[in-house]
Amino acid sequence: MKFEISLPQTPGRHRIEVASSLDGSRQPAYLILPPDYDPAGPARPLVVSLHTWSFDLEQRNEDLEQLVAEAGWLYLFPNFRGRNDHPEACASPLARQDVIDALDWVLAHFAADPGRVYLTGISGGGYMTLAMVTSFPERWRAASAWVPLADLRAWYDFHALDEYGEMTQACIGGDPFEQRDLLAELARRSPLHEMARARDVALDIAAGCDDGHLGEPIPVWHSLAAFNALAVA
Repeated sequence: MKFEISLPQTPGRHRIEVASSLDGSRQPAYLILPPDYDPAGPARPLVVSLHTWSFDLEQRNEDLEQLVAEAGWLYLFPNFRGRNDHPEACASPLARQDVIDALDWVLAHFAADPGRVYLTGISGGGYMTLAMVTSFPERWRAASAWVPLADLRAWYDFHALDEYGEMTQACIGGDPFEQRDLLAELARRSPLHEMARARDVALDIAAGCDDGHLGEPIPVWHSLAAFNALAVA
């Protein structure tokens, strides 16, 4: 794998680029090194945080960033092909591998412990969290998906006439109501159907009392369905 940048070693927030192991494109991410980071010191835990459906790596979660920094851990925020409005995004094989490529690069070049990698995401980031724990269950010490999207077909059914529906069409290449073969593409990008693969992951699936109970933007039943699928695995 080819890397295009020099290594940051000072504390703070650094933009990095890692070449995709699938298509060779340079994929950006942010890496935050804690205030007391010592490249020669012992390996530290690493948090991998995933952006939401309509955003990219420029989204910030400053509360989480501060919490991780105060703990002395490393923080990785990959782009995984950006907002979900094109085929390369939306839990595609490219997007999933981008997260792993960025993780492997950090583990190879920084004092981060591969046995203590924690994954988290909210909403669309929770969706990608479920996609990652079902695709690469062995990589995560624990994971937390807050009010995640689990079933892309049900998501599209709910949002077919709004912006989220348009974005989903852009990801899969058309309207599945008109092109029925696209239903298979919705299924391929839906972690709900693969939850059994995450049976050994310490996985937290959560939703607040105001999250999705009235339907918008992600109905809370996605969280319940993912939990139930895991419970019977």
